[in-house]
Order: sequence, then C-alpha cells, then structure tokens
Amino acid sequence: DSLGCRPIALRTVAVDPNQVPRRTRLFIRETVGLPLPDGGVHDGFWYASDTGGAIRGAKIDLYTGHGSASMRPVIPLNMRTLTVVEAGRFEGCPPDWE
Repeated sequence: DSLGCRPIALRTVAVDPNQVPRRTRLFIRETVGLPLPDGGVHDGFWYASDTGGAIRGAKIDLYTGHGSASMRPVIPLNMRTLTVVEAGRFEGCPPDWE
C-alpha cells in the first residue's frame, strides 16, 4: 500500500488523504460481524493505509483480497450508505489478524 505495508484483506482501506489522513483507524458499523478469512468475525475496524487514483473526495475503497470471490462478504452491504467514523490513529503497519 502507500505506506509500504502489506494490504490486509477486510482491514485495509484506501482513502483520499485530503479527506481522511493515512494512518487513521476507522470504524465502519455495517462491517461488524462480517466473516473474516480466518473464520473469525469482523469487529468493524479498518486501517486507512492506502490511497488510489480513483479515490477522491468522500469515497473509500475497502480491500477485500484477491479475486472476485474475496468480495463475497461485502456484496450485501449498501456501499453508498456506510457509516464511517474516525476511531483514532495507528503507527507502523496495520496489525495482521490473518
């Protein structure tokens, strides 16, 4: 990602750094309970550690992993109405729960 960290499926989010500073920990209520790749359930916390050319303004890009099957957990979500709240900052690379 843009911090030099390895993106983590269902944890890394790309942001417009003019809207959300990188290294911001985000809480997205609608993702609480999503199934994680390791069999656990999501606690709703994501890490703004990436940016992207298409991510401008009030948009975010949730990294789900590689391949279309990785998107399965988030397909039921209405991506236009996610509740995104800043929940602090983090240093270094985001924790890896995989």
